[in-house]
Amino acid sequence: MIHKKCLNCGSLIDTPYCPQCGQSIRTRRFRFNREGLQEALMKVLNLEKGLGYTVWSLFRQPGTMVRSYLMGERKRYMHYLSLLLTMVVLDYLIQWATGYDLTKVIGDKEAIRVYSRFLRENTKLYLLIVLPINALFTYWFFRKVRFNLAEHLVINTYLYSGQAIIGLFIPIAMALSSGTNLESTLMTSVQLVQLLYSVVLYYQLFRPFYRRKVPLVLRSLLCVLFVIFLSQALIMIGLAVYEGIKQSSGG
Repeated sequence: MIHKKCLNCGSLIDTPYCPQCGQSIRTRRFRFNREGLQEALMKVLNLEKGLGYTVWSLFRQPGTMVRSYLMGERKRYMHYLSLLLTMVVLDYLIQWATGYDLTKVIGDKEAIRVYSRFLRENTKLYLLIVLPINALFTYWFFRKVRFNLAEHLVINTYLYSGQAIIGLFIPIAMALSSGTNLESTLMTSVQLVQLLYSVVLYYQLFRPFYRRKVPLVLRSLLCVLFVIFLSQALIMIGLAVYEGIKQSSGG
């Protein structure tokens, strides 16, 4: 169906796309048919804009992509919160489909079991805790750049989304293997890749603002390590206090 008036913003249209908002003059009803499924798939896998382009950019040039987004190039990229929500939902779906259970790898360590259960049951709360902590750390480590806290929150939201994509390999690979040694090795490898990915993203993002490369690499690595250890330590302390209060009230 072709429209002479934009259904998105109400402007009159005499071109294939609305000059005000970019809405196409051609629309059609959603249907569960071959054309509808192909269109949906192309939207997801589109390497020119949207989810496909954002994911591709997050792994081709992660820091450059995030810097471009902060500087105003946002039309082609998926919004950072939408991307994060998509990755969280996808992670849940893959875990449900594969039956992945972190406790198979961590064994009987009670503190880690409590921590992993918290992550599984309180993902939104975990993100509300960790992402602001990460933003505060990058704000302090890279204060020379003068990005504000909100911009650092955007940076770390994209970073977490990239880490989540890498982490999706764990449940998939674990579902295909049954050896505990292999699973532990896989988890360690994925965590190392996530760490390296974080360093690369920070390095590429802040490279134009620093003269020397090696100090920037070390600064990026140190920032990642501080973020990992302190944020996890704070959450573990909070969980220990929570478990202690719960046991005391139960007793």
